[in-house]
Amino acid sequence: MGERNRAVAAMLLFVAAGIHVLAAYEPLHLETQLFYVFWGVVFAQVLAGALILLRIRWGAGWALLVNAVLILAYALTRLFPLTGEAMPEPVELLGVLSKAVELVSLPVLVVLFRTAPGRATAGSPAEPL
Repeated sequence: MGERNRAVAAMLLFVAAGIHVLAAYEPLHLETQLFYVFWGVVFAQVLAGALILLRIRWGAGWALLVNAVLILAYALTRLFPLTGEAMPEPVELLGVLSKAVELVSLPVLVVLFRTAPGRATAGSPAEPL
């Protein structure tokens, strides 16, 4: 079960990163600094997927943080305009798809995070770092 969760989590992170690659090349993003932001997102999600596949202890925690920040940032930029912009960002298909993939990944990442080696479980002493 753990290996399947690890593979599913990494696959979802890589799919979300792939969607962000496509979004980076949208005409409006090519004309702004957002192009580089998208590549930062791709890097963070690919790194998270690799850390999970490599069984790095804090990989699931990093992935949870990355996806939670991306979901929050997407919601906020659809509600409020970015600095210097008159209107919030539009809701578009690639954005909705990437957020859907990231939302689906959250429960799998929580399971991985809670079962990560070195994490204390209820009734067991914490393992020293």
